[in-house]
Amino acid sequence: ITVLLHSRYQLLLSLMVFDELHGLCKHREKGQVARKAVAVLEEALNDDTISVLTSSGTILGSNHSDVSETRGSYESNDDVILDSVRNLSSQTGREFRNAKNELQVYRTVVFLTNDSNLRVKCYPLHIAVQTIQRFVESAKLKAETKK
Repeated sequence: ITVLLHSRYQLLLSLMVFDELHGLCKHREKGQVARKAVAVLEEALNDDTISVLTSSGTILGSNHSDVSETRGSYESNDDVILDSVRNLSSQTGREFRNAKNELQVYRTVVFLTNDSNLRVKCYPLHIAVQTIQRFVESAKLKAETKK
């Protein structure tokens, strides 16, 4: 993740993921790891390395502490996360049919997840998706070496 935080790409974190991590902080077994993750993300939010993405596709800056995401009519938190990416993708990309009536899809947003079920759900929604490792490799991002 550190490689991504120091790259040329704009990183967005779903508000639902952020809320899930905050909830896990109270968990007995997963709490310590969740607290570390939240600390890294809070620091990245404060220095504008990443921003928060709502389910409507709205990008929030570091001043998001009074906002939280609810599942509402969604069946799962994954559905909220997918909707966030889908809404942003439709706002920033484009889709059209060519002369052969084939769908052409152009995206400027890539959803990064290691969750195979989420990746499968992306395909029929025309959401560009990759695993984090695959994206790091294809974007030729390199870890910073500490001196």
